[in-house]
Amino acid sequence: MTAVDPGSFRAWVLAARPQTLSAAFVPVAVGTAVAHVAGGVAWLPALAALLGAFLLQIGTNFANDVF
Repeated sequence: MTAVDPGSFRAWVLAARPQTLSAAFVPVAVGTAVAHVAGGVAWLPALAALLGAFLLQIGTNFANDVF
């Protein structure tokens, strides 16, 4: 296993744990799909919800590293 410099961009990406982002993506995708079937999707709020879900997931991953 190779060492990663703690201040590097790679360290931040690894700490964000991108493999867990599906836990944020799936509920938003399902909600957007249901809205599409029900008659229409408001894309800007859907994208804002996706961005918010990703940021919450990444922030939680960072917090789990601290505490």
